[in-house]
Amino acid sequence: MSPSSFQFSRRQLLVAAGLGTAAGILRVGPAWATAGPQSYSPSWSSVDQHPPAPEWLQDAKFGIYYHWGVFSVPAFASEWYPRNMYNNGSGENNHHKSVYGDPSVWPYHNFINGARDKAGNWVQFAP
Repeated sequence: MSPSSFQFSRRQLLVAAGLGTAAGILRVGPAWATAGPQSYSPSWSSVDQHPPAPEWLQDAKFGIYYHWGVFSVPAFASEWYPRNMYNNGSGENNHHKSVYGDPSVWPYHNFINGARDKAGNWVQFAP
């Protein structure tokens, strides 16, 4: 076989990944179906016959996405602050002008290097 016969196109790779994912999901499917009785009646004894959580959920992990960056210094809006502070009339732009001054005079890199805001407070990102 030639080396070119082992090359995948992007489409073939996506199809293979999708089939692999589907196979993994379908493999878990029967565990849901055989986990207990298939119907409930309005009583606690009926509820107690069913497992408290499906098998896939019992092994699930819990995660929290937490992001901290220079955009956190102004503590206004979102991580889009650096972009939107330069858009005239945006909420970020109006906030920036009122607290720090015009972005052309008080640019975003002042949050990194450190500078004083209009009230005289020192403002700088501290990771």
